[in-house]
Amino acid sequence: MTFRTIPVLLLACLALAAPARADDRDHDRARIAREAGEVVPLERLLAEVARTEPGKVIDVDLERGHGRYVYEVKLLAPDGRRRKILYDARTLERVER
Repeated sequence: MTFRTIPVLLLACLALAAPARADDRDHDRARIAREAGEVVPLERLLAEVARTEPGKVIDVDLERGHGRYVYEVKLLAPDGRRRKILYDARTLERVER
């Protein structure tokens, strides 16, 4: 191994580790918001989506914008199309963008 190889390996290791740390921060941010009452638990959101929307949930993201948290739910509709629905994370009211 040469001295030129060490920085390349170090950068590769850091690049692989970065997404895990970002995911940890996102998880911590969501947990803190839930504990502070700023967002409802994910289970409650999923129950509401199952009750009101046909299809299968394929992804959920928690985003912060315009002073509030919003759940972005991606669904696979029965007709095979993907849909995106936004919910206020505190009230579970649908949000129009």
